[in-house]
Amino acid sequence: MPPTLAQYQTRTLRLVRDTGTLYALTDITDFVNEARHQRDLDTRRVRTVFGLSLTPLQSTYALTAIGGSSVIRGEATTIPRDVIALHILPTGVAGGIGLRYPLSRLPHSRIGWLVSTSWPGYPVAYAMLGTGNVVLAPPPPIAYPAEWDCVGIYPDLVQQADVEPMPDPWNDPVPYLAAALCKTDAQRFDEADQFEARYERRLARIRQGIQTVAIPMPWADLPRSLR
Repeated sequence: MPPTLAQYQTRTLRLVRDTGTLYALTDITDFVNEARHQRDLDTRRVRTVFGLSLTPLQSTYALTAIGGSSVIRGEATTIPRDVIALHILPTGVAGGIGLRYPLSRLPHSRIGWLVSTSWPGYPVAYAMLGTGNVVLAPPPPIAYPAEWDCVGIYPDLVQQADVEPMPDPWNDPVPYLAAALCKTDAQRFDEADQFEARYERRLARIRQGIQTVAIPMPWADLPRSLR
C-alpha cells in the first residue's frame, strides 16, 4: 500500500537517526516532497493526456494552461513538466472519434520562421520554449482539437494522512533521497552522497525488476498474413 506523508516522515527520520529534534517536521515535509518530485522526473511514469483545443492564429501554449484542461487519459491530478507527444484531430473530438495526426518535435530554432500569423496552416511540428511554453508551427487557422501527452509530477503531500498517488514499489527510494537532502541541509555532504547513491541503486533495481521486457516492433513475431 502506498505510504502516507506521516509514514514518509517516519522513514526519513529513522534513516537520519533523528526522533524529531534535529530536523523540523516542516523541513522533513519539504524534503519528502522534493524527493517525490525528483522520483517522478527520474522515472517519467506520471503521464497524462490532456484535451486542449488549439486557438486560431495562436502558436504558443503554456504548460499551466495545458495542465488545467480536461484529462483524456492517465493521472487525474498532475502538474505537467514536458510534452512527450502532440496529436491534432482535424475532424473529431479529443478523447473520442477522429484520426490523430502526430506532430514532429523539433528545436525551436528550426521552426521559428514558421510561427508568423501571416501564413497560418495545419501545424506540422512543435517545440519547447524554455521550461513552460510549447510553440506550434505554423499557427492553426481554426480551433483544431488536440491531445497533449505530458509527463509531469504529482502535487505536494500536505496533510499527515495524505496518501502517495504513485503505486509501490516506486515509493521505496523516496526516503533515501529525502535523507540525502536532510544531510545536505546539515552540510554533511559525505553522508548525503551515500544516501543519494542508495536512492539511485534502489531505483535502478526497481527499473530492472519491472521494465525487463521490450517489444520494439509489436506483432513482429506473427506470420505476415496475421499482422
